[in-house]
Amino acid sequence: MYILYERRVLAADGINMETKLVLVGPHWIGVLVTLCIIIVSSGMFLVQQYPVMPWYYTAMTFGLCGMTLYYLFLTTCTDPGIVRPSRQKDLALDETESSELEAGQLQNGNGVEAGYDHHCPWMGKCIGKGNMYAFKMFNVSWVLYVVFVLFVSIMSIDWGHAAVTTLHRTASGSWVTIPHQD
Repeated sequence: MYILYERRVLAADGINMETKLVLVGPHWIGVLVTLCIIIVSSGMFLVQQYPVMPWYYTAMTFGLCGMTLYYLFLTTCTDPGIVRPSRQKDLALDETESSELEAGQLQNGNGVEAGYDHHCPWMGKCIGKGNMYAFKMFNVSWVLYVVFVLFVSIMSIDWGHAAVTTLHRTASGSWVTIPHQD
């Protein structure tokens, strides 16, 4: 894990202090691949569809792309719930909290994560209690975005002038097109 930013903040109980981390997982290249897929495919969609799209479809495209990127970065930069050594000692004393805590060994073996779900190569890190909401929202946003892109693409097909080509085989064995007559 690579810690990009660390700060101490007042905990939810209003008494204790806790450390908030902005960190990137050990497989950060996965985030770059995911980012490139989103940006390149969005750019290709806009280049192809922008001339025929109404302005509100363009606004929706930027909104859905922005929401997808927001949740991508929120997932990839949020602490997934790494249990720090001092916190592990506290948890051992409190049976109710430790029984609710599902912990798992991190992929790189450098710690334990609260609420460990899985390691996601597209996010470049593990998904746990701390970034589960952002991960779920990322999945919702990219699915909505894909459905929107498919809808716009299918609706923009000119079904009245579909490419219909009639082929005829010549005596030599080659295929030639016969002009379509309306």
